[in-house]
Amino acid sequence: MSFTQATKAAALTTTTWLNLLLFVLSCVPAVQDPLPHELSGYTADEIFSLTDERPLAENDPDVFRLLERAIGSSTPTINRFKKITGPVTLNQIANSPHDFRCHVVEVAGRAKSIHEFRIGNEKQRPMFLVHVVDQQEKDCIVCLPTIPELWRQQTTIDESVKAAGFFLANFDLKPDPNVANQMVVPELIDNTPLIVAKKMQWYPTDPESKIQVKPSQRVLAKHGVDISIMEHVSPEHRLMAEDSELFYQMLAACRNVQRNQIPASKPFTHCLKQPRNCIGEALYFTGQLRRATQVQIEDPIAIETFGQDYYYQLDVFVPLDHQQIVIRNPANKSGNQSESNPIVHENRYPIIVCVPSLPVSVADIWKQKVAINGFFLKLWDYESGVSSQDPNAPKQISPLVIGLPPQVIQTGENPLNIWIAMAAIVGFCGLGFFLWLISADRRKSISGVSRSSDDLPDEIEIPSID
Repeated sequence: MSFTQATKAAALTTTTWLNLLLFVLSCVPAVQDPLPHELSGYTADEIFSLTDERPLAENDPDVFRLLERAIGSSTPTINRFKKITGPVTLNQIANSPHDFRCHVVEVAGRAKSIHEFRIGNEKQRPMFLVHVVDQQEKDCIVCLPTIPELWRQQTTIDESVKAAGFFLANFDLKPDPNVANQMVVPELIDNTPLIVAKKMQWYPTDPESKIQVKPSQRVLAKHGVDISIMEHVSPEHRLMAEDSELFYQMLAACRNVQRNQIPASKPFTHCLKQPRNCIGEALYFTGQLRRATQVQIEDPIAIETFGQDYYYQLDVFVPLDHQQIVIRNPANKSGNQSESNPIVHENRYPIIVCVPSLPVSVADIWKQKVAINGFFLKLWDYESGVSSQDPNAPKQISPLVIGLPPQVIQTGENPLNIWIAMAAIVGFCGLGFFLWLISADRRKSISGVSRSSDDLPDEIEIPSID
């Protein structure tokens, strides 16, 4: 066979295989998005039977059914179906309810009032109706199984909110004497869209609001952090599934927060004493950067929330300035401290900081003195050199801070000062060694085990957003 014939035969064979592959691919059904109403669990016939302009009773079966469906759906799933529905205004829903029945829709606006009802056979289960006015001044009611804790004592509010949930129907909310156990919202009498949602996102930015939050939390809310999820942060010294969304929202906010927007901060030691009360608290400190690690994000939901697929974990050692921090094992069930040697920090203390970016390369910032502006998230524990060798020793506990990109502090020493400092060091070394010898036994009896400042935490493990 000549070269030309062989070439033609090969081309024919390649064409045949390509045609065969295209035929096989054409037989595979295309992956289609689910229908907008599928998450609700309602069939097309059931949706067709739903009606508008009806009163809202406490035992309404459709409200119960959609409320259970919303509670059982993960936030990423709800957001996925919200995208399938697409942007929808309350005017569109009110004017064409059949087009959006049981679809996941999002409403954004101002929450104006809260109405709590007790439902169920023994009226033990709470349900909340929150009156929301959107940016076009259109009213709706959002039905929720829970509300932020700080709202519980309020009936009228004026807070910036968002909620994604199932649109059920336009309800007639004026009192009807013929309806038993009716749920009434006095300020709404016309047909009003009812949206059944799992939760309400809260963005408190007004310093004059009757519901007061920390000034630092208002800064975070202004940059897209849902403050309501702060009350659900796990008390565990680990990042749990319920913490992941807040972690990435705070990281995203720190990409845009300006340093002059952050209010005055408290010492980080305050967060060691009352971590639950310090979530979202502004912190400022300086220290030596002992390690900077770029962390790759694998969770696609987290990447979408944060807006990029990596962040940096910084291990910063902060000088204690003659303070002493003692870490003991937690109390047992009887309230007594576990028998173990405490870990004592006398010179510096490790803080874990996660930031969206660095001002310079990792190589250029390593072991530099840095200044950190950030926000406290929770406490984090890990095995230190002491606890790994002594089974009775407590784990190292460090604040986990979500911060702005660090600032490198330039030292710029004068050469003459360096020589003077070196001479002083030589002179003090002998004195320091002598003092160490005479105080070693005392320090051991009073302070327990001194911690090595070389112990660094492992990379933080972050669960997928649920």
